[in-house]
Amino acid sequence: MPDAPPPPPSSASAPPSLGIGHWSLVINHHGPLTQDAVVAHGRVLRALPGLTENARHRVFATFVELAQNIARYSAERAGPPGEERGSGTLTVSASADAIVLTAANWTRGFRG
Repeated sequence: MPDAPPPPPSSASAPPSLGIGHWSLVINHHGPLTQDAVVAHGRVLRALPGLTENARHRVFATFVELAQNIARYSAERAGPPGEERGSGTLTVSASADAIVLTAANWTRGFRG
């Protein structure tokens, strides 16, 4: 009987360096980071099961910091004139063992 085929590559939402457990994509935001978007995503983060209050606060504070950095410093802007916001990508992935937050945006000097 032939050997079993190799396992499929890990999920795109799982950081390859961790390589543990099952990962779920909790938030995948791409576009301008408005106050309404941050509030809505904050509700999702506060509802994550299995976190201590301290962990929940740290995850939310990190998310807000990443969102503020994109809103302030992204070279890619969106919105009506005078109300432009920084635009970028923010993701939150969770497993039983960890929560990973990632942010990406263009910065001045690299684009435009």
